[in-house]
Amino acid sequence: MSSKDLRKFWANVELRYHGDQHGLIGGVRGCKFEVGTELSEFAHNTTVMRYAEDIVLFMSIWGRTLFAYDDMDLGDYAGTVVCPHSTDDCVDDTDCTCSLPTVLEAIDNGSFDLDYAINVLTETSLYSDIASARGWAAMFDVADDDGDDISIDNWQNAFVDLDTKQTEALLLYTAKQAAYHPRSIMAYALSLGSVNDPIFWGAHNSWERMWHWKRIESVTATDHEKTWWNSWNESDVLADSNAATCTWSSGAESTLPFYDLMKDESTENKYYTNKDMLRMFHPDNKALPHIYDSLEYNHCTGDLSDNDDVDVQHADFRTNLMSSVRKKMAQRYGAKVERGYTDHEATQLNSYYESLFHMKTLDNYEDRPIYEGTYSP
Repeated sequence: MSSKDLRKFWANVELRYHGDQHGLIGGVRGCKFEVGTELSEFAHNTTVMRYAEDIVLFMSIWGRTLFAYDDMDLGDYAGTVVCPHSTDDCVDDTDCTCSLPTVLEAIDNGSFDLDYAINVLTETSLYSDIASARGWAAMFDVADDDGDDISIDNWQNAFVDLDTKQTEALLLYTAKQAAYHPRSIMAYALSLGSVNDPIFWGAHNSWERMWHWKRIESVTATDHEKTWWNSWNESDVLADSNAATCTWSSGAESTLPFYDLMKDESTENKYYTNKDMLRMFHPDNKALPHIYDSLEYNHCTGDLSDNDDVDVQHADFRTNLMSSVRKKMAQRYGAKVERGYTDHEATQLNSYYESLFHMKTLDNYEDRPIYEGTYSP
């Protein structure tokens, strides 16, 4: 609610309010290494459990980036990423999921210790993710006497407010999590299935209600501040690697698969663009088909307590973790776009978007995303 412009509002909603909900409510099943078992000694330690929750939420998304590299050799400790390609690859004594068999073998034969775990975290880039969530300046700080160095050689400072024993337990647990992807990610935790959960609709409506409140609040702002709230800052969005995982939809004039949501002469018989929707969903638009009965946020008033300060600290840590994995996904997407698509990939993408933009009679139907095969492996 303290966001100063549309971009910061997006970041706070996506990385704090919205992103956490899918992981928390959706969750996963079939975890080989459960928090309650692996960290049972610290079950009543709120700080340890908060970090564990942050890591579990992060890992549910992080696994999608790692296990996309099926058969990739990560190093001597993490070994090769192995994913079954059909149920024929699964037998009774083998769980049908992606894993790091070299790490699992080390766990089984007793050679898995803290040194091994830190090497796994390094080879999978998880250690750098944790370090960046704490702060890159601290990660590359070589002065051992100031207490904030979190290089590999000084792993004891990887987490704030934890002692050496607690930090070691969390690092061991994180490395184990990396070795085994949960067998089932529940529907609400995934983009395509989340709309089937009733909570989805309440959450997104609450986000729009916040957006309305912020845009009404900006009525008394300066002209410059109004511009930040009522303009689609395309260059800023595209420059932020967190937001560039789907560049076809990032531009102000990008065509979206939405139309005829309300009376609007300028978009009649057309698919909407980001620019259109930004204008049409302004709370002063009398054509909006809905209105909120209240925009009060009484629960957001009052001074922050000490406990709230701790929550802010962990919210920042979790946000930074989520930001790092989104950047990795964006980098992979950018590399794919730069390389180009094969004929098969282009055909699949065009088929998908033709089904998404199903109203061929709309005037700007040809402005939908269209792909051409330009890459030959």
